[in-house]
Amino acid sequence: MVLAAKAAGVPRASIQGFNLAPNLLLTALKSNQIDSAFIWGPWNLLFRDAGYKIVSWDKDYQINGGVCATTVAVRPSFLEANPSVGCKLVKAHALSLQAGRKDPAHAIRTMQEAFNISPALAKETFDTLLIPTIESQLDPKSAWSLVNKDGGLAEKLFVAGEALYEAKAFTKPLTKEQIAQSVDPSHIRRYLDTDCN
Repeated sequence: MVLAAKAAGVPRASIQGFNLAPNLLLTALKSNQIDSAFIWGPWNLLFRDAGYKIVSWDKDYQINGGVCATTVAVRPSFLEANPSVGCKLVKAHALSLQAGRKDPAHAIRTMQEAFNISPALAKETFDTLLIPTIESQLDPKSAWSLVNKDGGLAEKLFVAGEALYEAKAFTKPLTKEQIAQSVDPSHIRRYLDTDCN
């Protein structure tokens, strides 16, 4: 919401925002308690099918396809006590991507069951997902790069952190140094080099 308002030149102070669960958002729209909603898939498609207009996508006003990247985060102390977990999480993610590409129908059914949505909405959501490859996360030019300290995921997290601070969800903004220390490509490298062996 903060980034969309900024892109539209609308002062953040002129917007009253609420954080509601998807089912509550739809009810609030239907009862005229709110005027608009920002929501991710597949819920945005449910809203569309309920008669509400989608007027923009995050890629329309955010950098490099959006800032809400799917991120796997691990507490540093847990990772230190369990050093193989990082690689195994990357491997599990890689295997799930591989399975989804190999059998899209199964991936769509899984999404349908997990979100309790129709087969058509699950397929549309699956067809529009932009999921970076494991390899692309080691490419410094990739929008999802883990190795580019000024771009890729670091840039997305910085922009998202600034928006969350502006929305008063954070008490202070994240620094680029904090983000750089938090993004670690070594587990992806280890997976690609050794398959976690």
